[in-house]
Amino acid sequence: MSKKPKKNKQKVVYIDDGSTVADMSGVRGGTAPRPGATSTRRPSKPGKRTRPEPATRAGQIRRTYFDAMRSMVGPMLVMIGGISVAFLLVWIILGFFA
Repeated sequence: MSKKPKKNKQKVVYIDDGSTVADMSGVRGGTAPRPGATSTRRPSKPGKRTRPEPATRAGQIRRTYFDAMRSMVGPMLVMIGGISVAFLLVWIILGFFA
């Protein structure tokens, strides 16, 4: 068996020209403060939690699951309503011709 010759890998050098893909300065959201903004919240004391966290990883998973399910109740009801209306229309149409 013959060995394959090794390919010479060239190192890619990235040059920062200072340009940006998009200007994100006007986007608001998240919890990170904007540069230069003054905070109106009082700093929390070290060692003191402002919001209790679940004691275990299972608690975090459970909370995430129920939050996702709670956010899907509205769309689920809309879909059930749409399917019910479609079923009733088909039932009425086929009922007239049977």
